Amino acid sequence: MVEIAISCDMSQTFGPRMNSDSKQKRERVRQLAQNPKVKTGKVFGADLQKSKIHPTVKKLTAWRKLNRLSQRKAVAVLAKYYFHATFASLRSWEEGRRSPNSHTAAILERFLLDHPSVERLKK
Repeated sequence: MVEIAISCDMSQTFGPRMNSDSKQKRERVRQLAQNPKVKTGKVFGADLQKSKIHPTVKKLTAWRKLNRLSQRKAVAVLAKYYFHATFASLRSWEEGRRSPNSHTAAILERFLLDHPSVERLKK
């Protein structure tokens, strides 16, 4: 009878990949911790994801702040001018999670040019 010894070294199969992923995660967390926005709690989804916010959305955000409108009030003002966007869409655009499609962005761009200032809606 011949005895055969078989060994299986799982560290070669799973170890390096798991270790490099965890190293990358630790490094990313370390980098984020050094970001002043994270330290003050003023961090947004777009900053974390490093996504690009559509230029029209940047203009929309500036327009909204210029007119001193919250996101909800901005949606109501847009609806008053027959531009129907939801609060969730506006928030997702401004956070950089989503972007408006090209047709919507073009209409929004035109709206912002035609209405640089608006009257705030009453509750």
